[in-house]
Amino acid sequence: MKVIDVVWFTSQYGNSGIALVEDKLTKKRKLLAGSVSGLNQEMDEKILIDWGSKVSIPMLQALIDKVPKKESTKKKKVKAE
Repeated sequence: MKVIDVVWFTSQYGNSGIALVEDKLTKKRKLLAGSVSGLNQEMDEKILIDWGSKVSIPMLQALIDKVPKKESTKKKKVKAE
């Protein structure tokens, strides 16, 4: 497995991460999440690869969809009549 990207989370109870990983042979990608030490990024990435729980993307997307959307700060274009 090869780590493509990672998002880290830190709280008073510990550290965790969600890693996007890719199988070196099949090139298939998946998300893995887990608790890590937060002391060494390379070791933490290895822990996620070896021991991380697979993240269900549909479940994660359903959760994201429940977050209220913020209005865009860009000015809306007004069509001239």
